[in-house]
Amino acid sequence: MGWIWQHGMRWVASQLASEARRASSAAPKDASQESPNDSDEPLAIPHTAAAFLCESKLLFDAVADELSGKQHVRAHRIALCHGKLEGKRVVVARPETKTPDLKQFVSAVIEGHAPRFALSISEATSLRERIEPGTIVMASRVFAPCGKSLRIDGQTPIGKGLVRGGVSTPGYQKSEELADPTDAPLAEDNWSEPIARVCGELSLPLMAAAVVLRPPAECRTGEADKYKHQRSWAGKSGVLVGLVWKNHTGLGELWNEKEARWNSSVQLAKLARLLIKSIT
Repeated sequence: MGWIWQHGMRWVASQLASEARRASSAAPKDASQESPNDSDEPLAIPHTAAAFLCESKLLFDAVADELSGKQHVRAHRIALCHGKLEGKRVVVARPETKTPDLKQFVSAVIEGHAPRFALSISEATSLRERIEPGTIVMASRVFAPCGKSLRIDGQTPIGKGLVRGGVSTPGYQKSEELADPTDAPLAEDNWSEPIARVCGELSLPLMAAAVVLRPPAECRTGEADKYKHQRSWAGKSGVLVGLVWKNHTGLGELWNEKEARWNSSVQLAKLARLLIKSIT
């Protein structure tokens, strides 16, 4: 706990400073200052080895930072980064809206880049205490809330920080016994099942990686969620100061989630390279 407290305090100080700087510099952008790469036209690069379909900016950046000769493009409310990874052309994509049309999103990636396969990457919550934050669950099966599921075929890598198992959608209700117990849900997210369903409809081969960032609900105090839901720097700073003075456990939880994000970004970059190396 002493290590968490020492490093957590350093992080709190840096967060308070960065939130203040962000607030002081926040101003609407002039349209003339937008990136010259912003475009309403999709970028067409045929014969792409793989597409990384990311739920969030955190995951997008973790993979995009690994690309060489990369170029960022925004089109039709989709952020794209294309370049080379391990000498092969790849594209990293994420929707820029909170409630994206996933079929339109995947269709745009297919039409513009013709990937051989896709890796879905999501932010997930653990469903088992043994699945610690920072772990990546390679989905063997994904579950919808109604109990229906889709099998994710193919060999997926496992090893340190990587496990294979089921990924469910929040609200999932078990409807029947699984033929293979190893498909039982280990994590849950809002991304893996719907994106897998869309890729199936569009005949795009898919693997799914659920990046666990949060422990099971019964292991959380809720302070990390309270911090994230604050929209202003003053609100975030208030939560941090409150944790410093009143709740060391909550501070540790917040620090652990931030550490899981950093660690999982490194792990995700390694996974992306491993998968691309396997393509012949």
